Amino acid sequence: MQPPKSAPRLVPTLTEVIAPSPPASSPRMQATVEAPKGRSQATTASIDMLVASLDAERMIEKLMQRLLPQMQEQVRQALHAAVDAQTATLVQRLRQELQAHVRQAVTQALYKKMTSKSNSRKPG
Repeated sequence: MQPPKSAPRLVPTLTEVIAPSPPASSPRMQATVEAPKGRSQATTASIDMLVASLDAERMIEKLMQRLLPQMQEQVRQALHAAVDAQTATLVQRLRQELQAHVRQAVTQALYKKMTSKSNSRKPG
C-alpha cells in the first residue's frame, strides 16, 4: 500500500486560520474590523477571531432556524406512526376482551333462561 500523497496546496491545514470576511452591509462590523493604527497584530488578530466567532454564531443560528422545522416535522411523523401502531394494538386487544365478555354474558343469559324453563316445566 502506498503512503498518501501530500495534501493539495489549497487545502487549509490545522495551523491556518480562515476567517470569513464581514458583510459589507454592516457598518458596525466594519467599524469593529478596522483596527486603529498603532494596534498590535495580536489585537487585530483577536478582533478578527471575534468577528469570525460572531459570523459562526450567526451561521449556526440561521442553520438552526432552517433545521428546526424539518426536525419538528420528522418528530411529529415518527410520533404519529408510533401512536397509530399503539392505537391499533390497543383496539385489537380491547376488541378481543369485549368479545370475551359479551360471549360470557350471552352464555350466562342463555344458561339462566334454559334453567328457568326446565324449572318451570317440573311439576311441583
